[in-house]
Amino acid sequence: MRFATLAVALLPVISALTINLHLSSLARRETLDEACAKEKDYKILSGDTLTKIGDKFDRTVEALFYVNRDTITDPDVIIAGNNLIIPKKACNKIAPALPPKKPTATATCAPKGTDTPYFVVAQDTLTKIAERFNITLQSLIDANKKNIPNPDVIDIGDKVNIPICQ
Repeated sequence: MRFATLAVALLPVISALTINLHLSSLARRETLDEACAKEKDYKILSGDTLTKIGDKFDRTVEALFYVNRDTITDPDVIIAGNNLIIPKKACNKIAPALPPKKPTATATCAPKGTDTPYFVVAQDTLTKIAERFNITLQSLIDANKKNIPNPDVIDIGDKVNIPICQ
């Protein structure tokens, strides 16, 4: 019975701690949202990266990714023509860390029997295509030097050769 009495006696303390932790979490969220409020919009240009845009506006990649997390799922992939929110500079100091990177492929070719060529669809990038076929980006670029002169620019319907293992 001693332990039951102790547990009952501690309930108000535990409840108070839980409420304080919850309120502290809400306060941090409000502070984060205030510091990371929108300062301006930016239209993404061909060749832009979050790093380049961050340098241009003196913002961290973490800050840019955090405020655009609803529209950007991978900080390494942004789409020219889309709008990007530029947060207040204060966001640089408190934006959460980037999500961990996915493991990268090490294969330079896809298994025999893989459908090739591949035709670009909306939202594709060479990075996404390489990930889809579990091959390195560089091997995909190398296999397409003739038909894709600029690997940063592909259009819907473009033919992409997938390197196949012999």
